[in-house]
Amino acid sequence: FKQSAGAQIAVLQPRIEQLIKIFQQKINKGDVYDFVYRPQNLIVLKNGKQSGAIAGTDFKQAFYGIWLGDKPVQANLKNQLLGAAGG
Repeated sequence: FKQSAGAQIAVLQPRIEQLIKIFQQKINKGDVYDFVYRPQNLIVLKNGKQSGAIAGTDFKQAFYGIWLGDKPVQANLKNQLLGAAGG
């Protein structure tokens, strides 16, 4: 998040904590998480059921920016997620 959010990290921190709380629920082998953006909310689904919603386009940009931004944490994963050759 620090790399993706940059100067906005302090503004996003309460919502980052909200996301962390979602993952404090018990996680079992085979659980599947989906992250879906609907206008103004990042929806977190666990095994097809909503576990939480985090508001803000700014949060969505920082969240997806971790993998898809200009400085992703893993460039080859970004390429694979986007279907780029050589990923």
